[in-house]
Amino acid sequence: MNFIGQTKSFPGPYGNLGPKHGYSNNVLQNYHLSVIKLNSESSQIYFDYFYHQENLRLPIIYEKNVQKNESHNLSFNLENDLSEIHIKTNLDFQIGDLAINDHNINYYTFWSDISTTRILNQHISVKIENKHKRNYFELESNTFLRNTQNNFGLNLCYKKSKNELEYGIIVLNKDIFNFFNYKYKKDDIEIKFYHKPKSFFNMKDPFQDSISFSSNLINFNGINFNLKKSYGEFNFLVNFNYLQYSLNQKFKYLRSSYQLAHGKYKINLISLNSIQNIVSQNFYNLKLNFTPRVYDKRFDFIENIPLIGLLFWNPKKRYKPFIDIDLSYFDWIESGFNDIGNYKLDKLNEPQIYWNYKFGFTIDNFHFSWNHKYLSNSYLYFSNVDSNDIPIHPVGSMSYIQIDWRFND
Repeated sequence: MNFIGQTKSFPGPYGNLGPKHGYSNNVLQNYHLSVIKLNSESSQIYFDYFYHQENLRLPIIYEKNVQKNESHNLSFNLENDLSEIHIKTNLDFQIGDLAINDHNINYYTFWSDISTTRILNQHISVKIENKHKRNYFELESNTFLRNTQNNFGLNLCYKKSKNELEYGIIVLNKDIFNFFNYKYKKDDIEIKFYHKPKSFFNMKDPFQDSISFSSNLINFNGINFNLKKSYGEFNFLVNFNYLQYSLNQKFKYLRSSYQLAHGKYKINLISLNSIQNIVSQNFYNLKLNFTPRVYDKRFDFIENIPLIGLLFWNPKKRYKPFIDIDLSYFDWIESGFNDIGNYKLDKLNEPQIYWNYKFGFTIDNFHFSWNHKYLSNSYLYFSNVDSNDIPIHPVGSMSYIQIDWRFND
């Protein structure tokens, strides 16, 4: 059994993103309970419950932006491994209530994913998979909306030595598509080519006067390259991901990541850039993580001083302090890397540079941190409405306290 909790509080007049009257201290809460039951060597049962609550007043576009959401999420997973057949069943449920601006939406979503894999020989297997998703939305005006998605897939898998190939057909709501994945791995290098169609159905433009929904089917093509190397105490990771998809036109992006770690220091550089798109889009992020620990017996006399004593650490102490520094540059918002299928091309009037920092300590299964941000590390949506009465989010400070804890049994 594994139980994880997380809360966020936004103190102070400038960091407070809580309700308008400030009656709630913890405006974002997440709790996750996971239970694994091993019936035998060939059978496993997983049960997960996730609770999410947020009560935020977000002054991003309109002054009236208010969002309150509470959801309960259940997941049941059963896996059976027979001699030549692997069966996997996954059932997910989500029940929630969303209050956004002047709208109250009750929703219910059900997912099912059932797959059967038949091993033909040492290298070849056949997989049959059926995915089902059903959404129910009930608006305050008693308007009832329902959407159903049925995906059926049949694919052939081939594995030999350093090569893995998966090819098949997938039926998305009665439309037939083909897909494939090819992966080559040798020592520290991994290369992957893929073509994958994906369908979306979600609410769009939630801050408008009316509620509407989008339904998209998009084909993704990509190439991934990963390199992992170690030189003594230095660990080096490189990742390149080329992504292409078509909506009304073709969009191409290159995401690259570089990470260097040594002992208690780690530095990571990420870039995301458009390639020959109509709108030039660039995003860069540099992150430094280190543990400010000083171990010297000469400083034992101050190790128990509050805050300052955290820096003078020795192996007998249970806690470990940390500091994260984050620097970002971007000139675009929401470029298409959104899992809910929202693909917008909104260019900022001028590029933005912002930085964040975070510090705190961990002790056993407890993680405490103070976060200070300028804007956010996610891609905020800025208004593209030409009106002087609609302000965009000011570039100011945003601070909050975050607590993460874990219970294992």
